[in-house]
Amino acid sequence: MVAPSTTWEPQMNRTIKLDFDLLNKARARIDLPPLKSWKESHAKLREAIDRINARVIERCVKLVPPTDPALIRERKRREKINAVAARILAGETDARPEREPVLVLPDKPKPAPRPRVRIEGTATLADIARELGISPKIARAKMRKKKIDFEVAQYVYPIDRVDDVKSILRHR
Repeated sequence: MVAPSTTWEPQMNRTIKLDFDLLNKARARIDLPPLKSWKESHAKLREAIDRINARVIERCVKLVPPTDPALIRERKRREKINAVAARILAGETDARPEREPVLVLPDKPKPAPRPRVRIEGTATLADIARELGISPKIARAKMRKKKIDFEVAQYVYPIDRVDDVKSILRHR
């Protein structure tokens, strides 16, 4: 049995005392002065610790750049942030993440462009559109909207159908 104290001291529950120490350690991590006492409830003490830990995690988010090429997915970035936060909460002073070596792959040779073959007796949609003063992009969109099939190749029409294509392109 513990003898009652003869001098007046604020009597703190042991868990509150431990949490109060945690709060002062967390405040020291973000360069705030330690508190001398805590007069509010235990729940508010826990909230204060959580708020300070959230500030530590915000700092960690700034330490781990989102443009780091080693961080391919957001999940990996989140894991790194949590690891940095754990190291800071454990009391390490320099908790920046170590950079993972970036794998540099040799450049692939570019494939040779396919030769453009002009088929005799045909006209491309781009040529027809330029004749009419229309952008080939808009002409292709109109043909897709009308669901006109290609007879020779993609956007290539026989000469005898050029007038039909022109009439479709002229009308909205």
